[in-house]
Amino acid sequence: MIPASILALALSWVEPPAVLLLRAVCREWLAVIGTDSFARRCIQNHSALLEDNQLDQTDECDHDTLHVKGSAQAHKSIQSLHSMHSIHSIPSIADSGYSPSFIQDNIDRVWFALPPNFQHAYLQVRMAHLQRICWSNTAFGINWIEPSLGCLSNLIFFSATKCNLSGSIPPELGNLVNLESCHLSGNALSGLIPPELGNLVNLQSLRLENNNLMGCIPVEIGFLTNLKILCLSNNQLCGPIPESLGQLDQLEKLYLCSNKLSGAIPHDIGNMKQLQELDLSRNKLSGHIPAKAFGQLKSLLALFLHENNLYGPIPRQLGFLTDLEDLYLGRNSFAGSVPASLGQLTRLKVLQIVGNQLSGELPLGLAQLDLFELYAKDNGFTVPAGFERNCKMYRLLKEDGYFAPGDGEEEDGF
Repeated sequence: MIPASILALALSWVEPPAVLLLRAVCREWLAVIGTDSFARRCIQNHSALLEDNQLDQTDECDHDTLHVKGSAQAHKSIQSLHSMHSIHSIPSIADSGYSPSFIQDNIDRVWFALPPNFQHAYLQVRMAHLQRICWSNTAFGINWIEPSLGCLSNLIFFSATKCNLSGSIPPELGNLVNLESCHLSGNALSGLIPPELGNLVNLQSLRLENNNLMGCIPVEIGFLTNLKILCLSNNQLCGPIPESLGQLDQLEKLYLCSNKLSGAIPHDIGNMKQLQELDLSRNKLSGHIPAKAFGQLKSLLALFLHENNLYGPIPRQLGFLTDLEDLYLGRNSFAGSVPASLGQLTRLKVLQIVGNQLSGELPLGLAQLDLFELYAKDNGFTVPAGFERNCKMYRLLKEDGYFAPGDGEEEDGF
């Protein structure tokens, strides 16, 4: 029997597709190439594709780009893949062929062709200092997120949007404790959001929208106290909004729309004093708007609660949000009158209250607002005299059927 150490040395020079074929031929070789020792030798040898194309192990790395001695072409190749704005375009194994010239120009594509037990060692050898990965709008031949990415402990930015990725989000990503941005939107990812993401204590932006994720929002997301952007829209998430999200007091943008979330809006949302945009629309949320909590969101610029099962009165505290520009409350079951305090929203540009059960008179204070859009039809309130003085407001209300033809003589001329 040939000693395993000799086989490992010999096979480490064979190109990866040939190695895969050899695995199917020889069980003894299979046992050898599955070892960490062979993986390390294979990776180190295939990184030296030109006589002088060696990784510089002595010079200090800048932690963003791996430096290469030798040809300018090889340096440019690796720099393009490891720089702060690198974009990896990875074909399938069958398409690549892995000729020496191909590997020279696309050296790190080798990783995607390696068996899973090779990949962890490859990442440690080739990408240990990598800080940024940007794979957005890339068509991958291997279209899943490898768990071995979780060993890139220096990674700060990871973006793989619109890459046709499928499968689940590996819990190993929770090991990337230095990660500040994780963007995986616009794919076909499914399964649960791993609670291990709650370990990413430095995370500032988490975008998982436009996937097929399901299950509940993990309570561990509330541990990400440095988070500024959380976007989970357009998935299949269900269950209540976790109260733990109220701990995200640095959050500026929260998008949970177009899911199947149910239950009441948690009162803890009032702790998000920095919140500027809140979108909970197109869910199955029920109950009242927590008036006191929403009255504390002084930084809010846009509020989207339309197309839920909310009921009760529209809280007058919404009129305290004087920076508000967009207010969408339509297609719920709100009842009672429109609060006069909404007339204090002098920066409001869009008011959408269509399809509720509102009654009484529309507050005359709204006639003083300079709205771009007003959607108010399918309610039961009346419009008092005075709105005709605001030509734009009059026109918007008339389009929704609140004035009979011939009403409002001051309409002439616009």
